[in-house]
Amino acid sequence: MKQIISIIVFIAAISAMTLSAQTITVNPKFGKVSKEEVEMTEYPSDTSAVAVMLYESNNLYVNFNAEGGFDLNNKRYMRIKILKEDGLEWGDVSLLLYTTPQHVENVSGIDVVTYNIVDGKIVETKMPKKYVFTEDFSEKYKKLSFSAQDVKVGSVIEIKYDMTSSIYWEIDDIYFQHSIPVNLAEATVRIPDIFTFNKKMLGYHTVSYESEVESGALASAGGSFTYNINVDKYRAVDMPAFKVEPYLFNAKQYHAFVQYDIR
Repeated sequence: MKQIISIIVFIAAISAMTLSAQTITVNPKFGKVSKEEVEMTEYPSDTSAVAVMLYESNNLYVNFNAEGGFDLNNKRYMRIKILKEDGLEWGDVSLLLYTTPQHVENVSGIDVVTYNIVDGKIVETKMPKKYVFTEDFSEKYKKLSFSAQDVKVGSVIEIKYDMTSSIYWEIDDIYFQHSIPVNLAEATVRIPDIFTFNKKMLGYHTVSYESEVESGALASAGGSFTYNINVDKYRAVDMPAFKVEPYLFNAKQYHAFVQYDIR
């Protein structure tokens, strides 16, 4: 019996190590790109990778807005290493924004920086705001697009932006897996407890999860009231690239992701 218990404890310890050990140790703060990240020539866990998501984070929260209603906000950040020519497309970003008289999605705080090694030193190239383009896509959608500058094989790209939506009850699926490997992905979802969402984790690979409760407060002319905020935290480490097989329809439904539906 003691031997069985020891084996179970050992397996649990190995699982915990697997969830916490990144292939490439990164500083998750924007602008804290190391020289080692820029100099790396291949991803040890997948030497065939054309690019790797060194770090990705989604920080979503539903909060009260100035009009007395609610907004859904997502602070999104990606750090991508380009390893081969076929990976250059990861420097391009396109977003579809729902835009009607009743509901609007906006993107702000766009910040894109490319890092290259020049004469042994890291050189940063910041994307000017003039390279952010918006065009009509359909009757209800606008397309926002931008591209990192001076992207080449070996570059590290940082992309961050804030998205705000008045459709607070529709939380987009949060993906932890892509067509390129993911070194580390984290997501935090904060929702006031006056709302209840069903959440479902999908995909084959393990994503760690924990929850906690925070307190919130709202001031008004009549005083203030407090409420609880349910906080969900997700973490995926060393997620392999999703390889698309022939005749596979809608491959994204097989990726590792979490889905939220309001109850």
